[in-house]
Amino acid sequence: MIFVLGDSRTGTTSVHRWLVDQGLRSVHYFVPDVPLIEPLHRYRISNWPKLRSFLRESGYQAFSDYPVRAFFREIVEEFPDAYFILTVRRDLATWRGSMLRFFLGRSIDIELLQAFYVAWNEEIRALFAETGGHFLELCIDEDSTEAGSRLAGFLGFAEAPPLPHLNASIPARADATRFSSNVRPHLLAGE
Repeated sequence: MIFVLGDSRTGTTSVHRWLVDQGLRSVHYFVPDVPLIEPLHRYRISNWPKLRSFLRESGYQAFSDYPVRAFFREIVEEFPDAYFILTVRRDLATWRGSMLRFFLGRSIDIELLQAFYVAWNEEIRALFAETGGHFLELCIDEDSTEAGSRLAGFLGFAEAPPLPHLNASIPARADATRFSSNVRPHLLAGE
């Protein structure tokens, strides 16, 4: 299993598409599919069993964006042998700018979102520094050929196509947040 732990505007859709192109069954932003009660943090205890069942029984091999990010601790504990990818931006200013463009015309608390972005990224890094495991931090702003090569090497794929850069400056739309794929199953090498 593969879990993409990055926050919004860090390339989770791009990594999802890359995984789909490699033949994996992947789902992106799947809160409505479970279905979970929002806000996720308030209903954490009742949401986790539903999410765990979905992760185990859905048939998907890769999961990205929310609710994965919000439940990273539980997922790492439940699936310690999985592959975990933290997608990030080159710096905080780049991430903030992308968030503000994405939510243009909508009211968001960028300071609160930034605090969560920074804190959760630090917690994810600390968790893997402590527990080990299969962990890759990937900056979406790096060269797409290099990023694809790093992903392929991390996941054990022989071919290393470039990582696409999707949703570069697309404002938020109702239909832009959910993206899943039902391509034929394909197992990671060694699984």
